[in-house]
Amino acid sequence: MSRGEALRDRTVAAIIDSAAVIMATQGDGARMSRIADAAGVGRATLYRYFPSREALLRAMAAQSVEELAARTADADLEGIPAGAAIARLARGFIAVGSTYTVLSTAGIQRSGEHPDIDARLVEPIRALFRRGAPTAPCGPTSRPT
Repeated sequence: MSRGEALRDRTVAAIIDSAAVIMATQGDGARMSRIADAAGVGRATLYRYFPSREALLRAMAAQSVEELAARTADADLEGIPAGAAIARLARGFIAVGSTYTVLSTAGIQRSGEHPDIDARLVEPIRALFRRGAPTAPCGPTSRPT
């Protein structure tokens, strides 16, 4: 990675991190100038990386997906009992969700930016729930007589 690419990555990360914090406290209407100040960049720099609020929110959504996928991969869901794995997974989702809380009200839809999301996030979760599902049927028909 070149020096320029590293600087770009650090700048993008600082903007996204600052936007998450500012928008978590001030909501979707947080001023872009406040986000730029918090990230330690000028407004022109912020708009060079993210030409609109929508672009910034989409980048935040993409980052949240990356963080969820990384937490899911790091959680060792297959190596621990299902109940513990579900608890570990829930803690990860709560941590990421609380960081990017603004996304729940911003109306950002899942995009094609993560074509591998099913393999990285959805399938491991499905496998965990299949593993943790009881083998006997649940509900009124499973009551002992």
